[in-house]
Amino acid sequence: RLDWVNTSAREGELRRQIGLPRSNLEPYVDSLDQTDTLPSFYLTNQLELSEDWAVRLALGYSERPPTLLERYADGVFLGIVQSGYSRVIGTPTLRKEENWQVDLGLTREGDCWRGRAGAFYAWTDDPITFIGFPVNDPTGAYLLRYTNGELFTRTGFELSGEWDHTAMLTSFGNLHYLSGRDLNILLSNGLYYD
Repeated sequence: RLDWVNTSAREGELRRQIGLPRSNLEPYVDSLDQTDTLPSFYLTNQLELSEDWAVRLALGYSERPPTLLERYADGVFLGIVQSGYSRVIGTPTLRKEENWQVDLGLTREGDCWRGRAGAFYAWTDDPITFIGFPVNDPTGAYLLRYTNGELFTRTGFELSGEWDHTAMLTSFGNLHYLSGRDLNILLSNGLYYD
């Protein structure tokens, strides 16, 4: 799959409203018209081990462009930020995120019970995140700027099962686990922070 994304703003009107170029939007790009080409693919294969058992392997890749907010926010207040007094500033030169994921799964389809176990590992190059600068006031506010990080990783697994007690009664259970890691954040003791 190939997507094409174009973001633009009427520069004349925007310049009148906020007086571009502004130092808080630096590095400033001359044109607010930006284009991203986004390839993605997903490959999967399933191998039947027996009548009841199968194993599945998958690999996927996708890209995500920066949003208008991430590129052009000019000190806006956002509800996603913990302190209501914190403000967010965009970075027009953000790079798009590149996401990879590998999946491995095992399934069983029997007469009276069915089950599935799956695990995945995913990593994001150039993830879009914040840099925080504290503001010297009693509210605990931050001035946050969007930036590209180095690498985020995610690991997880899921287990699910169903058991048919009778033709009208089935019990089931699900278990999910997810762990994410920002490899930019390295604690002083050499351990990574989750």
